[in-house]
Amino acid sequence: MGMWPILLVMTIGVLALKGAVAGGVTLALGYPIRVAALVGLALSQVGEFSFVMAQAGQHYGLLSPYGYQLFLAISILTMIVTPVLIQWGSLVLMRAGSAAWPAWLSRESSSRAPADASHVPASFSDHVIIAGFGLNGRNLARVLKESEIPYVVVDLYADTVSRGQAQGEPIYYGDVTRREVLDRMGIGGARLLVLAVSDPFATRRVIPVARQANPEIHIVARTRYVREVEELLRLGADEVVPEEFETSLEIFELVLREYDVSPREIKRKQEEVRREGYARLRREATEPYTGHGELPIEVDVHYQPVPAGSPLIGRSLDDLKLHDYGGVHVPAIIRQGRTHPSPANSWRLEADDCLVMIGAREAIGLAIRALEQHGDLPII
Repeated sequence: MGMWPILLVMTIGVLALKGAVAGGVTLALGYPIRVAALVGLALSQVGEFSFVMAQAGQHYGLLSPYGYQLFLAISILTMIVTPVLIQWGSLVLMRAGSAAWPAWLSRESSSRAPADASHVPASFSDHVIIAGFGLNGRNLARVLKESEIPYVVVDLYADTVSRGQAQGEPIYYGDVTRREVLDRMGIGGARLLVLAVSDPFATRRVIPVARQANPEIHIVARTRYVREVEELLRLGADEVVPEEFETSLEIFELVLREYDVSPREIKRKQEEVRREGYARLRREATEPYTGHGELPIEVDVHYQPVPAGSPLIGRSLDDLKLHDYGGVHVPAIIRQGRTHPSPANSWRLEADDCLVMIGAREAIGLAIRALEQHGDLPII
């Protein structure tokens, strides 16, 4: 017990010192307090390379056995505590994002930063605000420019802003989670706000701030996972695009293309699944969810064989009524090694056929159970 007080005090000291140094350097580079604090929390632990240095120090007599054991204990404790600090620290910083920090802490540019949000012209109206100038933000900006739709971009990375300004983009440096930056972007007269940032905490923070600044603005948010859609809609986003869902559409497009399904048919199926999926996402966000785990909005491609002797032989696709089970579609049937895309509803199944079924995972499960009721079919 005598060693624990020393161990705890030194662990807290290491976390505080490393966090202060890392956060202070980040702050000195011109980043906001929120980013500096997150960097400090993430880098406050003792790194793995320190173990090598400690072993070398003990080997050459620079570190006593007691000091070496104390160092190992401190290192392990910092590694255990750091993930908890990051998780809870991020939540605290997200909630405190609107706090009135001192001017020297809340600045959004430095002497080395490009033109910040204070340089935005006051003439913007009925425009699009793009938060984040990564791949998604750049593609959107290109399309808006070609369509002659006014837009302005805000990003937190000085190098990205400098490159964009050099290319003539209306991009400015600033932290989009702060109300004053949104005001400088003309959010009061903007039509859309597109959140293309890769920081989920910033996305959650900016939605209510933007909604308060302009209750009529249309907010489109990008997120990585389907399970985050409900929360973002609840916070005030009008549209949420989950990358996980869109990736699933791209996957089944590649699968169908390999089976020689026509591009027109693939496009039609994609639009159907996308329409059904996003409608379901919105419905799940406004109705109580009684299931468990993540929202069941995952698209599956299932191959269902029809073995010899199956009672399905001779039945038509119209007889199976697979579309009644949550919108399951049959874009192709494989017969004797050949893929037949877009089969008619009158198509009758033969022995050794294979149905290609596409739909939401839950709907596919219902369709499989319905097929099993017609006979003892193997599931692959």
